[in-house]
Amino acid sequence: MYFYLFLLAISATLNWAGLTEKPDFLIHDIWVKIGRAQPAEDIAIVGIDSRSLQETGRWPWSREIQARLVESITDAGAQSIVFDILLTEPDRDSVADDLQLAGAISRHGQVVLPILTGEYSAGKRNPEALPIAEMTLAVAGLGHVFMPVDPDGIVRRVNLKSGFKSAHWSTLSLALAELLEQAPDPLPGALRDARPQIYAWVSDHEVFIPFYGQGGTFTTYSASQVLSGAVGPDALAGKHVFVGVTAVGLGDILPTPVSNNAHPMSGVEVHATLFAALRDGRLVSAAHPYTGIVVIAVSLVLLLFFLVRSSPGLSLSASFVFALVPVVVSFVLYSQYRLWYPPLSAALPLLLSFPIWSWNRLEFVSRFIEGEINEADTEFEPVTTSQSLSLTNYLDTAMSHLPISGWRYVSNGQVFSNGQVNCSDFTGSPERGWTVRGECYYKA
Repeated sequence: MYFYLFLLAISATLNWAGLTEKPDFLIHDIWVKIGRAQPAEDIAIVGIDSRSLQETGRWPWSREIQARLVESITDAGAQSIVFDILLTEPDRDSVADDLQLAGAISRHGQVVLPILTGEYSAGKRNPEALPIAEMTLAVAGLGHVFMPVDPDGIVRRVNLKSGFKSAHWSTLSLALAELLEQAPDPLPGALRDARPQIYAWVSDHEVFIPFYGQGGTFTTYSASQVLSGAVGPDALAGKHVFVGVTAVGLGDILPTPVSNNAHPMSGVEVHATLFAALRDGRLVSAAHPYTGIVVIAVSLVLLLFFLVRSSPGLSLSASFVFALVPVVVSFVLYSQYRLWYPPLSAALPLLLSFPIWSWNRLEFVSRFIEGEINEADTEFEPVTTSQSLSLTNYLDTAMSHLPISGWRYVSNGQVFSNGQVNCSDFTGSPERGWTVRGECYYKA
């Protein structure tokens, strides 16, 4: 029982202290890469890339150019537009350009814009900044673009609902899904305490993003191609178009589990991924907190059943096999039930069970045998043939439960030994008691 509780305590400590968090993230990223799927063909990205900056001019573009971009996408027959560009300040050069962009947004009728979120400060009563009034009146939906970053600097999750003081804003992709009446009901994700808070950013419905692939997985067109009419007439027809900055160096590039230096992922593509996963039902929620407790508790019971009834070699194999059980459970939950369960806080105690069990068993048997033989030394002098036979049987039986292959014992000048290895080369002093060296268990 103490051994069982000790391993449970190790698992709880690893989980509570977050000691396995970063290695667990690596396992999560492997599951993401294994579970990649083909994205829907009705989602496209119009990126403001390096080519667009070279042909159209440096960023930020004027609202007149942005208006022409929206009009070109509208004329191409796009079903909806997510315009992932902040419009929280008026154009300082031309109010008419603001009105032109607002008119282009209103003309399409299915455009979603982001809101700006920031940290609360004493001089800022509300860190939420909406688009300017003209854009807010013209737009069909608004959404937040806040994405938390994990301790290792990777973006793996998002909160479908967030907001200052209460979680009242949908994320940009969910806002589009709600506009199109394609949002899942009920919303997936871990529910948090969404009660109104004072001066705090509140998040709810946390989900893990099941990335479809590296950057460039979704059909992507350069904004300069769309502006110049170089994109085919049917390229954007009936599609959900996500517009955003994709040029490296402009600050909207996010590290993700599937990113690398050759295929970085822009923020707008992460939003497109989230929208696709919302519609496909592929979003991943955190498993129930008690999942790990159940896995380690059941696995330990079964493992202990093997340890007390098996040889050392079989026990070692069993500890390795049972250490893989939480990892297999994690993969099945992720791939089949869209649940993320971090397995290492349960797997490591199971892996350590064999050396801890062997050490504990060796100490117990050693103390017991030494006590019995010391008692025999004081009570039986000299050792008779029947007593030596009993002692031999006793040590042979003990040897089958210990990680040793031979034993040697000297009592009153008589030498007793047995096993697969020769222990006659080992000598010791009576003060040292029983000693293990290599595969020999001996006492002089």
